[in-house]
Amino acid sequence: MGPSSQGDLLGGILASSPFLQMIHQRLIQNGKKKLAYKILQKSFNHIQNKTQQDPLLIIEKAIRNVTPSVAVQTRRIRGSVYPIPIEIPLERGVPKGIRWIIIAAKKRKRSSTRSSGLPEGRPEGRPDGQKGRAKLRQEVVPSTLTAAQKIAAQPEGRSKGRKVKGEASLTASKFSLNLANEFIDASKKIGSAFYKKEEIQKIANSKSKRK
Repeated sequence: MGPSSQGDLLGGILASSPFLQMIHQRLIQNGKKKLAYKILQKSFNHIQNKTQQDPLLIIEKAIRNVTPSVAVQTRRIRGSVYPIPIEIPLERGVPKGIRWIIIAAKKRKRSSTRSSGLPEGRPEGRPDGQKGRAKLRQEVVPSTLTAAQKIAAQPEGRSKGRKVKGEASLTASKFSLNLANEFIDASKKIGSAFYKKEEIQKIANSKSKRK
């Protein structure tokens, strides 16, 4: 698909960028390729306008920052569920990272004029969020797994075919801005998708140290 106007920055780049092709495929729903292209094109423009940098470089940096090298699976041992870290190859990690960014964009409650850098639920006034996260873990751990570990260990296929809450009411225009903000956040090593990757890595590291 070529550029449709002078404002289309995406047209000639899509065919030569595997990352953009993967994002485009992820955005296609019910065969609506034109809508997926429109969303990606607008996100591309938003990124350039907000950062004054090459949007492709921002997107590639974001994907590298959120691509996991490990995944967490759950295993039941003697009635208790334990997280088990496993290494995953790059060809599995990249699609997983892209999926996290898109899901984070769909869950983003409102499109701000600037990238906030704070994922949903991260307390204001605590840049690192460590104390708030530790307190949250103490309050919501009824069993062996924390809430974050349960999310991290959730199989990728479980959410297929299900709409993310609020997705139906999210317009293409708002979603494209949300997606642009998520890419910008991830390129700065902040945002929901990046913190999800970091959480999984911490779980894997803690399990490795115990061995």
